Amino acid sequence: MKRALRAVLWLAVSLPVAAAPSPTPSPKPPLDFSGTWELDEKASINVSAKMRGAVLIVEQHGDRIRISPEKQAPGQLYLAADELVVDGRPYEKSVGTGKGETTARWSADGQAMELHVTAPAPEGHTQAVQTSRWTLSRDGSTWIRETRTILDGKGAANRLVFRRRAAQPPATPSPKPVKK
Repeated sequence: MKRALRAVLWLAVSLPVAAAPSPTPSPKPPLDFSGTWELDEKASINVSAKMRGAVLIVEQHGDRIRISPEKQAPGQLYLAADELVVDGRPYEKSVGTGKGETTARWSADGQAMELHVTAPAPEGHTQAVQTSRWTLSRDGSTWIRETRTILDGKGAANRLVFRRRAAQPPATPSPKPVKK
């Protein structure tokens, strides 16, 4: 009897889940930042020492964006990989020496990705707030990241311009001569 009761309870709990319609796939994001991007320092404004010579690899799958530095040369400042979920919800992330909050969303017009980051305040300071707007040129060859940071009521801004590296065709082996 107990075994039958467990089976009925299991079915009662399982059937609504099994019968529930599968979630609809999320719509295609309005922008795709995927690619290998080289910082154009001459076109950029207020480039930090950490970003000089940066080459970033962006992998985007729907609303998930992973940004990784290309292999860095010895002696070059370290850039860390990061991942964003562009869904308008806040996520706790490691920021600087503590935990902060990151929210990424597509702009209302679909022409940009907007990022809002709050970071814990360094000792003796107020909380840091950073907002960024990422856009792509119409042809997808240029990625612009405009960022404004506010700390202790003072603002700083930068504009980083990246150029997409042309995709390298896969290497094809050379044909071998035919012996006659």
